[in-house]
Amino acid sequence: MNKYVLLLLISGIWGSQFFFIALVIDDVGVITLSAFKACIGGICLLFIGFFFIKRRAQSK
Repeated sequence: MNKYVLLLLISGIWGSQFFFIALVIDDVGVITLSAFKACIGGICLLFIGFFFIKRRAQSK
């Protein structure tokens, strides 16, 4: 069941991206939007990496 919840969460995040791009594209340039999305993705990966490092240190 947990896998299906994660799948729904990921598909909701991925699908909502198209909706928000349609709202923002007229006000923000394409390069700025792409850079902003890359920064948000990098920050998310940073938090995930810190979580796994912390989890690995606790298991040793």
